[in-house]
Amino acid sequence: AAGMNVLRSTREALAARGARLRQAVGPASLALRGTHVAGAVGAGGLAWSASGGEARHVAWVGVALLAVWGGVRPGGRAPALLFGALAAWWVVVGGRTPPVAWAALAVLVAVAHLGAAYAAALPAHAALTPASTRAVARRWAEYLGVTAAGGVLVVAVASLPDAVPRGSGWAAAVVVAVVAGGLAVAVRWPGE
Repeated sequence: AAGMNVLRSTREALAARGARLRQAVGPASLALRGTHVAGAVGAGGLAWSASGGEARHVAWVGVALLAVWGGVRPGGRAPALLFGALAAWWVVVGGRTPPVAWAALAVLVAVAHLGAAYAAALPAHAALTPASTRAVARRWAEYLGVTAAGGVLVVAVASLPDAVPRGSGWAAAVVVAVVAGGLAVAVRWPGE
């Protein structure tokens, strides 16, 4: 009888915690958290597909757990740990992938990053109006556009024929182009 009481009280405590969590997170925050999880799981899936051996399953489960943890607490350590784990995994397996996979990973990580950052900054019960939704969608499109353009630029430089010398000048040009694009997105244009 004592064991049943412990199980019942545990079940009731978990149900109460779930109800409080559902009340604390509004639909806008929930959508952003879901975007974080989807982008992170997609990036993990891309790394999983480039990996070999049984260790990739363990790594993918770790990335998925960090993604869910980041979805629950987007302002905590989980997103940083997740991006670190993805970076380490990609350093190990990225050399065996086509350059397009690098650009795809950059976009998926950007989606996960945006989801976590916006979910952490958004008040739990904030309501998105049509105007704020358009503004956020435009900002996301700009950010993801610069990320995709940077990825395409990296792919283009990596795909140059061997006759074209590739040295530190090309790397500097890519970095300058990506930073300039990021700054252009960050600057508030007149009339905004």
